[in-house]
Amino acid sequence: MGLRIAVLVAGIADVKWRAMELGVALDGAAHDPAVARKLSPFDEAAMECALKLRDADASVHLRCIVASDSVDAGLLRSVSAYRPSSLQGVLISQNIFWDAQALAIELAPTTVCESGPADLVLVGREFGDFDDGVFAPSLAQALGHPFVALAQEIRCAGNDLVFVRELSNARECIQTQAPVVASMTNAKSNRLRYPLMKNVMAAKREPAVMSPLAESQQMRTRRAVSVTAVIAKARNDAPCRMVSGTEDEQARAVADFLGRLLNAEV
Repeated sequence: MGLRIAVLVAGIADVKWRAMELGVALDGAAHDPAVARKLSPFDEAAMECALKLRDADASVHLRCIVASDSVDAGLLRSVSAYRPSSLQGVLISQNIFWDAQALAIELAPTTVCESGPADLVLVGREFGDFDDGVFAPSLAQALGHPFVALAQEIRCAGNDLVFVRELSNARECIQTQAPVVASMTNAKSNRLRYPLMKNVMAAKREPAVMSPLAESQQMRTRRAVSVTAVIAKARNDAPCRMVSGTEDEQARAVADFLGRLLNAEV
């Protein structure tokens, strides 16, 4: 049985369309459905890396999940043109898009392929127009899988997967066993190919079906909170200081500072 790959994309607002007023409705109302969306550079990187793995092994099962808060036939068909083994469009309340951890919990079950759980789950480093980079690691946590961040290339090495990414002065290779979740960043090596014209035409003839996401009991009991209702806690001014030590020691020091900051202790 070949590798099972799941790719999640959300798209971004097409810059060629008019600007719109952004907001979050507490009743979960969607934004203007006339605003077109397209694959982001990070969505494209995830798609291209998955396609390269399928090129190398015809037994690869490629599952694509398109998430949106409105029915977007263009976005769905742009993914369909690459002829994935399975494609699912899911409609999601706009409120949940603002909560990456909740969204990850809700979307985790969609990564399961017909023959079983995905061995490799790929997500752009930024999911949709929300550029905080939190969704991909939250999805790894929801699935209970290891996480590799900012990968640019993926190769198979026997039963293992090798992720390649660039650091400031070196290329790093991370070898790990499946299952694993990876966030993809764009690079020259993963520019998305153009689909075959016959596949584009076939995708246009297919119905654009996006079904509402079946929210869990946990999500149904979660209440949306307007960000305008959040009041910053007053805190005293604190002098700046340099954090020294090993990387682990610096990380612990920063985490401790942020924790005390949230509790208004600094």
